[in-house]
Amino acid sequence: MALNSITRPTLLDVQRALDPDGTNAMVAEMMHKVNPMLDDIPMYEGNLQTGHQGTIRTGLPSPAWRLLNYPTTASKAKRANVIDTCGNLEAWGEIDEEVFILNGASTAFRLDEDRAHIEAMAQEIATTFFYGNTAVDPEKFLGLAPRFGLTTAENGGQIIDAAGTDTADEQTSIWVFAWDKATIHGIYPKGTKGGLDVQDLGVETSETTNGLMRVLRTKFNQKFGIHMRDWGGIVRIANIDTAVELPAGTVDLIDLLIQAYYKVPLRLRSTGRTVIYCNPTVKEALIKRALASDFTASATGTIAGGNALSVTQLESGEPMLRFWGIPIKECDAITNTEAVVS
Repeated sequence: MALNSITRPTLLDVQRALDPDGTNAMVAEMMHKVNPMLDDIPMYEGNLQTGHQGTIRTGLPSPAWRLLNYPTTASKAKRANVIDTCGNLEAWGEIDEEVFILNGASTAFRLDEDRAHIEAMAQEIATTFFYGNTAVDPEKFLGLAPRFGLTTAENGGQIIDAAGTDTADEQTSIWVFAWDKATIHGIYPKGTKGGLDVQDLGVETSETTNGLMRVLRTKFNQKFGIHMRDWGGIVRIANIDTAVELPAGTVDLIDLLIQAYYKVPLRLRSTGRTVIYCNPTVKEALIKRALASDFTASATGTIAGGNALSVTQLESGEPMLRFWGIPIKECDAITNTEAVVS
């Protein structure tokens, strides 16, 4: 499950291809800084105006050993049609025209003022990616936690139970993805523009109960969803107790990661771009685990711990944590308030 070279278009690649002036590409880069998952998600245009309809394989044919003069029975793969819809996320920004003029009518100033909207949208997409439930919020897209929410479901074998039993909703999860078009990828509706669309609506009059004001108005819109073709490329390590067991060090995170590694079939480990995601609480525990192990520092600045975890000091000062060479990325959207998955 080594990290393969990036050969699949990410959200930033899509946006750069559509915006030669670089403006929206800059916005996409901002979103990546807030949500590192956007560095990894392959993005493809859906085949529906509302999302994407795909066919997933739910079972393999049944070959048989044949004797001479004895026939065998024909068989076929089992398939099912799945439709994944996109959510339509929108925000509006306004800047007082006089404030804009006082700041030199600078595009950079306006973009800086809009940064909060960009960050808020990136965080909302990341949260929905994991926890969006269209049965409760039909305007959103279906996230991963509802898809991997029952160990007794057809894909329940891809859920690893970390044995947390606290009923106060103080659990968290680690997610392992083998990103690929054949496993899971992002989608945007057919005929639309991938990524965040930022529309400069110019100077307009804002009417409020207190009166009128001339403002520079910006509209932000992003249509986003996910399509899962093969759940074998996704593993959820659920029920990690963040209240008692994780702080006490009684959760064997290394063993759980090894289990997750082998939950992904070899055919997907060798072709997908594999990344592990966890929240800051879990990453801190893993960093401590790596540094607490017997380790040796190499000339490259890599500290190897327990022959499984490694920490590399980046130029930015942020440590890069890896498990058997697979990057472990921090994602704030993964909460410490999950219910127990059973």
